Amino acid sequence: MKENGVLELLAAPAGIGMYALMLFLEGTGLPGIPYEAFFLAAGVLIAAGRLALVPLLALATLANTLGTLAGYAAGRFGGRPLLERYGPFLGVRPGAVARVENWYARWGGAAIIISRIIGLTRTPAILLAGIARMDLKVYLFYSVLTSLGWCTAQQLVYLYLGQTAARFLSPRVLELITLGGVLLGVFYVLLFWLTCRRRARPS
Repeated sequence: MKENGVLELLAAPAGIGMYALMLFLEGTGLPGIPYEAFFLAAGVLIAAGRLALVPLLALATLANTLGTLAGYAAGRFGGRPLLERYGPFLGVRPGAVARVENWYARWGGAAIIISRIIGLTRTPAILLAGIARMDLKVYLFYSVLTSLGWCTAQQLVYLYLGQTAARFLSPRVLELITLGGVLLGVFYVLLFWLTCRRRARPS
């Protein structure tokens, strides 16, 4: 496969950094992170022999786990006021919060795995772990497990899709798909930053 501009960029250190950044942001529990385009681009590059699968999975797991730790820290130091203030923007529903609290009371840290499977409860699960001051070692153990499993499953799926896309789509189409995902990611980060600034201003 002949490489094109955007995919060539994503195979470079700067592109790998963007891949890690998207997975870090996804790990924090922020909804709507456009990580799919980066998984797809990585799948195309792995299929072409430009990237190695195992080191990339290690990086993805590390970045995603660090993101979950950032979300935990936000909950621990921001407390319930943070959840109440930014919950609507984060797509957190009161029912999801109550559900996660029940899971933590019943299953402890294992609820992190459950919340990862049921995406709507993921953000409150991360923040509530910090708010409840869950033991950091327990939280880290389950976060590493879920990040490793989730990143591996996602990247393998997109590796297959990347192999298929490389056979049926032109490099130009792949470039446009990837570029769209990159631009969406940049837009999302800027939107989140601006929203946080606006909400931080005194009313």
